[in-house]
Amino acid sequence: MFRRKSGWILLLVLAIACPVLSWAAATSTAPPKSATTGKGDSTPVNIYCCLPIPAYPGRWGINDATIKGQIVPLVRKVAKDTESDVIDLYTPMIGRGACVPDSVHPNGDGHAVMAKALFKALTGKDMPETAKDTGK
Repeated sequence: MFRRKSGWILLLVLAIACPVLSWAAATSTAPPKSATTGKGDSTPVNIYCCLPIPAYPGRWGINDATIKGQIVPLVRKVAKDTESDVIDLYTPMIGRGACVPDSVHPNGDGHAVMAKALFKALTGKDMPETAKDTGK
């Protein structure tokens, strides 16, 4: 479980082809574990590194073997180096290929699975049902 933090939250959810990954792999300096908003206040910005979702089976040179074997460990290393928490979006999406219709990008159902995982990681609680879902 994550420690409760106050202030702003910055989620690092990287697209697999994102140039930031090249920077993260090549740099010897890690980004700061927290920062401020830069708007004249000292409200902290807490950084969370999110693991990417699986590819089904993959496309455009993106494949699950690379995600699981290289990208996930790299994101974990950056999180460790920056003393940031990791939010696992990979595990909740395992076996949910129907939520990733083009093999790499989640659809609305995939985003809902990811939103539930993010909510649980940030609050420690299950995401409340919407009024439409509960009939309220």
